[in-house]
Amino acid sequence: VNTKYLTRDSRPVCQRSPTFRKMARETTDLTMSLGFTSLFIDQTFDLNPCFAPDHGHENPSDTPRAVIEWVAEAAANVRALNKDAYVIGENLDVFVAQHINVSWVWMWAALAPEVMRYVLPETVMCWIVDRQPEVANLAFAFGSYMAFTTNELTGTLDDYPEFAEHIKRLATLRQRTKEFVAR
Repeated sequence: VNTKYLTRDSRPVCQRSPTFRKMARETTDLTMSLGFTSLFIDQTFDLNPCFAPDHGHENPSDTPRAVIEWVAEAAANVRALNKDAYVIGENLDVFVAQHINVSWVWMWAALAPEVMRYVLPETVMCWIVDRQPEVANLAFAFGSYMAFTTNELTGTLDDYPEFAEHIKRLATLRQRTKEFVAR
């Protein structure tokens, strides 16, 4: 289904666009009014240039700044509505990190998480794990949260008892070592 904001082939919309900002603000307000206490913002980083003359760009490549402005605005709005709210952002960016609470990334290993942990120690990392003990082990070692997308979101941990047992062992180890691990 094509919409005016995202097409079937997943082309991103410009986050500088006044139309996008209005729709996004309204969606955020509606989401929070339903009683949710957090907000997930997909793709909190964008390098795609935008050549639309009516979006207010200083130049076509100012889209990263537009994303940062939008995320800052959304995060402030969410926290104004609920002081205990938190904001999750997909794709870690050093400039966006100041506005979000949790960085949710599909491929942390490709981003050198040890560098991210050093450069942005206050950032809470969340690794996407899909029946991958080796990825779970890395997430555990870095003190990260894990989001399970078991069998690409078509299954549950109950469907994979060996993997579930592995996660249970990691959780037990985390519990036993939490006072020794800096967080």
